[in-house]
Amino acid sequence: MLSLRINGGVSKNDFVMQSLADSTGLEVERPAFVEMSILGVAFLAGLQCGLWKDREEIVKLNQMEKIFKPNEESYLSYQYALNQWKRAVERFKNWY
Repeated sequence: MLSLRINGGVSKNDFVMQSLADSTGLEVERPAFVEMSILGVAFLAGLQCGLWKDREEIVKLNQMEKIFKPNEESYLSYQYALNQWKRAVERFKNWY
């Protein structure tokens, strides 16, 4: 199943994470360690130094703190609003 993995400061906001899940219809995953840029550098350095033998060892370390599942009713509401917006854009795009 396709999912989104969100990291960084915004991923600490449950409201934003649930809104992403609801608006996309996808599961949204928050890792246990949200500062992935720093972690990525550490993983690359560790690979180079031989701390880990391959990428598969690093993948096993990636733990999810929480998975936000989409609410079907909210998803349908977002889709309806998006379709209304697209119709409005089509109606007005030739005004200027």
